[in-house]
Amino acid sequence: MSATAPVALAAPKVTAKGSTLTVAWTAGADGGSPVTGYKLVLNGGTPIPVAATATTHTFPKLGAGTYRVSVIATNAIGDSTASPASAKVTLTGATAATTPSETSVDTTAAASDGGAPSWLAGTGILLAIVAIGALALLGQRVLKRRATPAAAGATAEAATTSVPDAAASAEASDGARSSDR
Repeated sequence: MSATAPVALAAPKVTAKGSTLTVAWTAGADGGSPVTGYKLVLNGGTPIPVAATATTHTFPKLGAGTYRVSVIATNAIGDSTASPASAKVTLTGATAATTPSETSVDTTAAASDGGAPSWLAGTGILLAIVAIGALALLGQRVLKRRATPAAAGATAEAATTSVPDAAASAEASDGARSSDR
């Protein structure tokens, strides 16, 4: 029997304290290939990667609002389907940050996500898309320049041979004026 993606997990349990949301889940069946990580999806947003050894994660300093979380398990074969969403949890009060600021941004880096702060999760794909677009535009310019050197040379040659010398033009027009007299 060959390995498959992990089996979907049960809905995670979520607890709130002030502006912090803590998610806990139970590891499920790995599909015959060890789980290499989990992804947490907060309110249907961008999946946030966490370590394979983790069974809890804390979202610090969230804004006031209602939150639901689902979990995706990952192994070498692929991702599980998302777990059912957790029960809704509402953060209220003055302790919840409404916008990121110097005091509300988590600048600590988890070892499981390559050293990036949690608020940067998901920006890697955006950066990759922008880089690919820039390379495509650069490639088009290079191809245009390579495709037109002969035509550009011919145009430059035609331009230099078809533009009369200013002195020759002046002499020709003086000669024409003297013959008109």
